[in-house]
Amino acid sequence: MIINLTNRFSNNRNWSLSYECANESVPGIVAGLDLMEGDRILAICGSGDQAFAMLEYAGFVQAVDRNPVQIGYAQKRVRQIRDGDFDSFHSVGYMWNDTRFAFARRNYFTEDRLERIRGRLDCLVITEVDIFDIHHLDGEFNKFYFSNVYFFFQIVTSFRNLITSQPVGGLIYAVLGAGNTSSIPELIVDSLLTDRVREIESSTGYKWRPTILRRVAE
Repeated sequence: MIINLTNRFSNNRNWSLSYECANESVPGIVAGLDLMEGDRILAICGSGDQAFAMLEYAGFVQAVDRNPVQIGYAQKRVRQIRDGDFDSFHSVGYMWNDTRFAFARRNYFTEDRLERIRGRLDCLVITEVDIFDIHHLDGEFNKFYFSNVYFFFQIVTSFRNLITSQPVGGLIYAVLGAGNTSSIPELIVDSLLTDRVREIESSTGYKWRPTILRRVAE
């Protein structure tokens, strides 16, 4: 059961669209999380690119963002996929048209891949909520995509409770920052998957150095 939560930060704030494309390696995210059919993933939404890529392989994806503009953008792109309007799906605003992020999206999301994702859209939920307002959901998700959110907020109690609700063996994609490791004892670095995703990131020229964390017993 998915809990639809209301974002307490939406009111009286001038939100804008920050991400039209993923600025991380989407193939790296897919490889780092070692995705498979039975996975249930909680993910930061952003542009939605990451969630769409995960959806091709996983059993269920819930993408969350506290920015209602980002949520609206991702939901629009769901409609474009559902309608088979792939040209509109690939189109971006002027600030992104000449960037490698836009070209990387077009290269990754081929027509065949988008058709597969199109057939799985019922397994995607996009929710406007701050991820730190999501509390204990025992066993609901076995994999998390947190990007650099983890680096800034790993000591927040509610966030730690969310992580420790994850089943043992679950994975987390996170950007920890140079020289940092997790301060949560129930998490260890999965060196094999970390090396895999960093090699992909490096080969594509992205700046991120993600770490794959694995949930272990207390």
